[in-house]
Amino acid sequence: MPFDPPGLPAVVTRAQALAAGMTPDQVRQRVRGGHWTALLPGTYARRSTEPDLDPFEAQRVRHVELCTAAALRHPGTTIAFGSAALATSLPLVSDPPALGQLIASPGGWTGIRDGVRYRSAALRPSHVVDRGVRVTSPARTVVDVARTHDLADALACGDAAVRRGLTDVASALTLLDSLGTVRGCRRARAALVHLDGRRESPLESFSWARFLEAGLPLPLMQEEFWDEDGFVGRVDFWWPQFRIVGEADGRMKYSTADAIYAEKRREDRIRRLGVGVERWGMPELGRGWPRFLPRLAARLR
Repeated sequence: MPFDPPGLPAVVTRAQALAAGMTPDQVRQRVRGGHWTALLPGTYARRSTEPDLDPFEAQRVRHVELCTAAALRHPGTTIAFGSAALATSLPLVSDPPALGQLIASPGGWTGIRDGVRYRSAALRPSHVVDRGVRVTSPARTVVDVARTHDLADALACGDAAVRRGLTDVASALTLLDSLGTVRGCRRARAALVHLDGRRESPLESFSWARFLEAGLPLPLMQEEFWDEDGFVGRVDFWWPQFRIVGEADGRMKYSTADAIYAEKRREDRIRRLGVGVERWGMPELGRGWPRFLPRLAARLR
């Protein structure tokens, strides 16, 4: 068979492949030829048409594949916590969880097996969605990430969910209240009140987490600038009392020479308005934060 049968999911079980008309030998050929990758016994990732991914994204794809395979092998389990965020395409600033995170029904087996941690919990039907396998709903996922991850992950995941209309602050807080005094509820509440869909990237969410943790003055977001020639641009952060613009620059934001030149002209126009510009990226927010924080704080005085 030169092509896989139509309709097979990205992670497929042996039973699904046979039901689609493949033979056991064809399944083995796919694995031997490197077109499919065995994940767990009887489950495979179909990668024959997968585009090249950078290591950062590939790590996330592999994590979701493993969790999907585990959920297929153990019906009734639900992908949850940080694993659910990645399965729902909600971003995390940190690396994927070291273990896949699944919830088993009360009384089900719990523990660690094949790189996956199974926990026991009762999930309400409204807290679960069907994506071929069971995954916690976006609102439940945002709450669970806020309970169990640091502030940067909580904001990156929650801001994206709010921006896409998957939940809102009031709904997330109501869901959290419905869980009672679960582990991490105070941490979650402290994070959820800061969710804001105006932040357009995980890097902007990470920046806001750093501002909060450092006690820096909080800026306005997505403010527009104009000069005598018209619209200059919309900036990530704006501290009007200090006349400082902050720009959180990701790797792909200015990926061509034309984009870099256009951004330089934009920044020059902003500076001519008597406004300072401070830029940072993931290195400054990560390991470089102890060095970058004093520089930023000095400008916000």
